[in-house]
Amino acid sequence: MISLHMIDPTTGWALSEHAVLRTADGGFHWKNVTPPNTLLTRESIADFLTANLAWVTTPQANGATTQVLRTMDSGQTWQQSTIPAAYVKQMTFFDAQRGWILAGWGGPEEERLRQLRCTVLVMAERPGGTCPGRFLLRRIHAPLFIFHSEG
Repeated sequence: MISLHMIDPTTGWALSEHAVLRTADGGFHWKNVTPPNTLLTRESIADFLTANLAWVTTPQANGATTQVLRTMDSGQTWQQSTIPAAYVKQMTFFDAQRGWILAGWGGPEEERLRQLRCTVLVMAERPGGTCPGRFLLRRIHAPLFIFHSEG
């Protein structure tokens, strides 16, 4: 299990390496609401806002982009888009149209001195937009950390 978020005592979401799950009975039963044709990984990230609204990101095999998925109907349907970010670390959405994604370059498997650059992707749906692909507003680039592996 990657993440679990209960909206209230009966309604909740979960993300695993293989599925997006939703419960409406306090966790006694879980429904698989994974977006069709989506390959989730242990690097996938979710932000579950309400009983109906959820966001999921999953890195793509090309190593340069990430798929962003949004549902506004409890996982019955999903809208998707691809953003130019190799490694999403965190995302925070305020509603169905606005949010932030913290993305970096360089995967967690690298074990050498490295400097990661991060990008904050500011997301806001443009007027008339119907899917996440219509709302990448701007990027903010900044050095993040320097990691050192000893041994």
